[in-house]
Amino acid sequence: MQSENSNVWQKRKNCGKIRLDYFYGEEKRKMKAMRAEKKILSAENGMVFLVVLLLMGGFFWVRDYGISFDEGTEFNTMKLTFQYADYVIAHLLGADVVDYSGFTEYADNIYGVAVRYPLYLLAAKVPMSVRTFFLVTHYYTYFWFCGAVAALYYLVRRITGKKWLAALGAIMLICSPRIAGEAFYNIKDSMFFSLFLISLAAGYYYIKQRRTSGLALFTFLSALCINTRYIGGIVLLFVALQFALGEIRKGVGIGKGIWGGLKICFLCYVFYFLMTPFLWENPLVNTWRIIASFSDYGDGIMSMMYCGKIYFSDNLPWHYLIVWILITTPVMVTVLYLAENAYCIKRMISLRREEIKTFLANEDNLFSFFVGSIVWITIAADIILQPIKYDGWRHFYFLYGPFLFTAIMGVHHLTEWTKGQAEKTKCKTVAENVCLGMVILSCVANFFWIVGNQPYEYLYFNPLCRGMETEFERDYWYVSTYDAVEEILRMDDSDEIQIYCVCKTVTLFLEEVELSRVEFVDDMASADYVILQYRAATVEEWKALCENMQMVSEKQVDGLPIYTIYSAQ
Repeated sequence: MQSENSNVWQKRKNCGKIRLDYFYGEEKRKMKAMRAEKKILSAENGMVFLVVLLLMGGFFWVRDYGISFDEGTEFNTMKLTFQYADYVIAHLLGADVVDYSGFTEYADNIYGVAVRYPLYLLAAKVPMSVRTFFLVTHYYTYFWFCGAVAALYYLVRRITGKKWLAALGAIMLICSPRIAGEAFYNIKDSMFFSLFLISLAAGYYYIKQRRTSGLALFTFLSALCINTRYIGGIVLLFVALQFALGEIRKGVGIGKGIWGGLKICFLCYVFYFLMTPFLWENPLVNTWRIIASFSDYGDGIMSMMYCGKIYFSDNLPWHYLIVWILITTPVMVTVLYLAENAYCIKRMISLRREEIKTFLANEDNLFSFFVGSIVWITIAADIILQPIKYDGWRHFYFLYGPFLFTAIMGVHHLTEWTKGQAEKTKCKTVAENVCLGMVILSCVANFFWIVGNQPYEYLYFNPLCRGMETEFERDYWYVSTYDAVEEILRMDDSDEIQIYCVCKTVTLFLEEVELSRVEFVDDMASADYVILQYRAATVEEWKALCENMQMVSEKQVDGLPIYTIYSAQ
């Protein structure tokens, strides 16, 4: 009897102990979660500070960059598109308005401009000079680039859980010379790069949260991305596919899983339809026209220099895209990208079938796999389909987001591997520190190169291309024309100066006082000054045209001539 009472008492005592352990254990878990949340908020506050710092710097840097030859056409497309949208809406409301129905025959009507609608409203409501408008446009483009920096930070922070690695990734993006340099004036390709990366971040957020607000945010941003360049639909397809697979794994059934993915696509198309006036008259036919235009640019054939030879844009070598990526991307980023791919291939080969299923069942792993595959899928499609490409790889700048993300994951897996080996040997830890040091040194070197060559970051060639830079296109958008004209105006105080240059879009960027002094002519012989910028020909071939003129100035970046000014006197 006494033994039985003792057992009962011991059970009650153990029960109370378990309850206390549970209570204190639960409290510890809550406290740990709160501390983790504070760390996340602290890290995100640091990211906010960095983005605000970049935005503030943009106010000072934006004036340093010239204007590209494409911006006049893009401005005209934006104006006609939104005028047509105003016409359709007013016509539906029964208002008496100017007829813009001819927009459906406009040559560039398939190009989306929805992301620039705030600029259209600003130009319509706020009086400003043409130069001021384009400066605002450049800053607006840069604003989206800053958003892409934050998006990359968010992705790396959430997937790896390492705020230092996320910060390193953001810095690697900021210190990527070509991408950072074109973040101001490249209102099409740079804008698409930013929207692509931001859409990826929004897609990841929705996959993890599965909230209605996340769905609305992702589908809207994805539609905006597709409107800018319709290849942005690859983000939508991957997110819809991952959502469907996630639903199927939960046991809702294949049919319901697929239906869930289709609903995402449908909602995105609704947003896309609303922001694309070109579709309003005949949605199905015009949607197909947009898709078909991927590899058909009509008469837009240009000659370009590549590897010392002149090619036409519709007959480029299969390796054109790959080589341009390799010679203009920081070497360390490429090395990390290839290392991460080698790691993933080795791991997938070593895993058994069931382990692969478990690996891909993890949403973070599957999302990272999808992001990494975007690069290879796009390059393979380019080699097979051979779409027309202009001027380097600017049409494929959107690949740099997935490319850099994969490289950062390479750093993540390196640190994880060395952490597991640290107890066995110190050599692994030393290797980790050496690799991280090389990444940081690469960022520092790129940063000082950017500072030393600003605003010509878009002319960056990495060490793999040293000595061969003259065999590739340089300032293919004639952005340096503005600097050359400004230099002529400083050298010559005449009231009337006749200048010959290939790109005359610079007239949109000059002040009224400057325009009154300058006349752009179409004949070198009648010009007071000639500006050469070496597009689609060698330096020697261009300079031969001015052998009877006197060279007065030449701008070089890393010893590479960008523009040369000749005087007729």
